[in-house]
Amino acid sequence: MKFVREVSELAMMKRARIERMKILKQKKADKRSSSLGNILAMLITLIFCFVIIFQGLLGSRV
Repeated sequence: MKFVREVSELAMMKRARIERMKILKQKKADKRSSSLGNILAMLITLIFCFVIIFQGLLGSRV
């Protein structure tokens, strides 16, 4: 009986470890996608800033 209890306890610990690993992988994947979105937003913002600066330089010459 003690052996069965130990085996079931080991199985529960293994399942818990696998669940923690799955959650960690999911968090890493979410972090990658959010950082990609942040980089994309930053690039778009920089393009708009350059357009505004460029138009300001051209407008001052006319």
